[in-house]
Amino acid sequence: FLHGGGDDERVLEKHPVVTKHLDAWIEAGRLPPFLMVAPDGEKGFWRNWADGSHRYGDYVMDEVIPAVVASYPVVPEAEGGLHMMGISMGGAGTMFLGLDHLDRLDSFTVWSAPIFTADKLAEFVEGRIAQNFLPIDRVFGELDRAKLEAESPYSRLTSPDALRGTKFMVGMGTSDIYGIPRAMRQFHAHLEDEGIAHRYVEYKGGHRWVDWSRVFPVALCMHLTDGACDLPDSRFYTLETVGDPDALPIGTTATAGAAAR
Repeated sequence: FLHGGGDDERVLEKHPVVTKHLDAWIEAGRLPPFLMVAPDGEKGFWRNWADGSHRYGDYVMDEVIPAVVASYPVVPEAEGGLHMMGISMGGAGTMFLGLDHLDRLDSFTVWSAPIFTADKLAEFVEGRIAQNFLPIDRVFGELDRAKLEAESPYSRLTSPDALRGTKFMVGMGTSDIYGIPRAMRQFHAHLEDEGIAHRYVEYKGGHRWVDWSRVFPVALCMHLTDGACDLPDSRFYTLETVGDPDALPIGTTATAGAAAR
């Protein structure tokens, strides 16, 4: 689990509403027991910084995950045991680490993140919010539009086989911040246009833990059970499954591309 800006490795301890909902789903039999690990990414955007001073991406993939595998009886990566999820800044980190490590991840889930086109990302990086949040020049280096375009999820996800079988969910709140609702809907439309299988969630709420905590179990239920998940009825969110109809939740009658909830 990759936290957002301003949080740290204590994020799940500080927001017990998250584990409360997850434990309830496990007790109800909707989720299998699992281990959720929250490393500290400071305000580094979970990236390897352009100036070489911080390598948050490598830290997660090459240090944190191997340490967990060596210390706990978890399902091996090769058997679909590795899943990644993040919110806000951590959602952006999850997006890019997910695309960089499709060979290792069984699924990745992005919540309330600034997933923009290359032009919009350049505006965001140059904007006041990002400039006040982190040392942009050290993180991204000299702003190179060609590099931003090459790294953009829009450029990297352009064919039905682009995810190479890795399961993907993206979602946001209807009253989210920073233009995220519009950006997420645009990204969802891009994925649909390119025929890329994914699940898309919109929940009633904003950039808040009380809201995220209610949709985290939905993503994990889908991904940890290979789609064989009996979701309870809810008016809090809508779930849309695009792609393989076999990925639809058990008990639904929705068709691919139609709202399942």
